[in-house]
Amino acid sequence: MTTSNTTFDSTAHGIDVLDNIESLVTLAQAAKLLPKVGDNPIHTSTLWRWCKKGLRGVHLEYGRMGRSIVTTPEALGRFFVALAKQETTPLPPAVSRRRRVRPRTSDQRRREIEQANAILIKAGILTPHAACPSDNTIKKGQK
Repeated sequence: MTTSNTTFDSTAHGIDVLDNIESLVTLAQAAKLLPKVGDNPIHTSTLWRWCKKGLRGVHLEYGRMGRSIVTTPEALGRFFVALAKQETTPLPPAVSRRRRVRPRTSDQRRREIEQANAILIKAGILTPHAACPSDNTIKKGQK
């Protein structure tokens, strides 16, 4: 009779499977524990994505039992608490004070075209006759 020197590591991705055996739930069961978003239940693949890729840098703890992927209600709680803590953490000024870009007015566009034409003419890239006409050179009624 031979003995194996291999050891079984019961911890995988944050959950000690053997310590939490009574509270383990599959991802499908865990999805049913969560409230619906609108009228739609959370899909099992969403929980799997939270396990593998995370959400805003927070990963859902999970373990494997055979072919099943399991987590615990407590791990779900820790996951959502970590996400909620991120909500209360202020964003850096560069991100939180993002300015809205206003669309250009026709006058701004016309001035920018005239400036670009002047630069190209001065550099010798464009001749004055080939320059794009600005809006002020076209009179009402002309096409």
